[in-house]
Amino acid sequence: MQGTVVVTNPSSPPAQYHALQPTRLMDTRTDGLPLQPGVAVNLTVAGGSTPVPASASAVVLNMTVTNTSGPGFLTVWPTGNPRPTASNLNWVAGETRPNLVTVQVGFSGLVAIVASSRTDVIADLEGYFAAAPSDSHIQCGAGVPSAGVSAVVLNVTVTNTTATGYLTAYPTSSARPTASNLNWGAGWTVPNRVIVPVGTGGQVSFFNFAGVTELVVDVNGYFTDATLSGKRFNALSPARIADTRTSNQKLGPAGTLPVQVGGVGVSSGATAAILNVTVTNPTTAGFLTVYPGGTPPTASDLNFAAGQTIPNQVVATLSATGSVTIYNSAGSTDVVVDLVGWFG
Repeated sequence: MQGTVVVTNPSSPPAQYHALQPTRLMDTRTDGLPLQPGVAVNLTVAGGSTPVPASASAVVLNMTVTNTSGPGFLTVWPTGNPRPTASNLNWVAGETRPNLVTVQVGFSGLVAIVASSRTDVIADLEGYFAAAPSDSHIQCGAGVPSAGVSAVVLNVTVTNTTATGYLTAYPTSSARPTASNLNWGAGWTVPNRVIVPVGTGGQVSFFNFAGVTELVVDVNGYFTDATLSGKRFNALSPARIADTRTSNQKLGPAGTLPVQVGGVGVSSGATAAILNVTVTNPTTAGFLTVYPGGTPPTASDLNFAAGQTIPNQVVATLSATGSVTIYNSAGSTDVVVDLVGWFG
């Protein structure tokens, strides 16, 4: 064997979240270098000229594919680690598709990005996780307090869209950044996870670029600032923990799927996890809800149309046994779950 393989730690030290003004790190439309099938590229996300310190354990990116030449998927993982059997984005030819990605920082502050088919890729930096003297946590399922909050975690969905457009979420009373959180075509229903700093009065503003759209916002939790204490985030190299295509556990209408998150690489004291959840082969339009168990909440984590393959990042509270339950509203669908980190 020739050469050297550098493998980063399978789990990063506990860290707190630091929200940033969104910053564009990559746009292959402007440099004329779209990703080619199976060819991985490295992106500097920490250290150097980025606003992220070299000590950061993970970064949060809003990844968007556009000018897609065929169906495909995108995988983002820490440079130096083996490429995982996980995906962050799935699309069909001609789609413009976003998804929020939390990824462990790899060798020399790099993350690796690979696409299965030719596509342009846009990467906007939203924030990072790094060790700090004070704790930071996400209080999933509880109300957001009026003070002590640095950022909120939202699931944002647009529907009944009348034109091609995009949505930007940003702190109220701050300048609107040159970045986007959701992108869509006329008539689409598109969800995406959004982590955004809170602004004046603890508020978040939304900007719609074109046309008219309905907007649905679900609050999933919040990150504290230095005045409050709580749990810290532990980044992992992505790992697939459930796939109904191989387990023959396809979800039917009003069906539920328990998924064990706690286990190898996840502490028994974990209280929440960040997952990338993908639906594929749905027979009708519907939505998924990811929750600790019991009665499903009146919120959604993914919205999809018949035949669509679509992912979304999910910040989920764990049950006392370290599991989550996935609820499917209608029809039948396959579900794929990839674990990217946990809070504890």
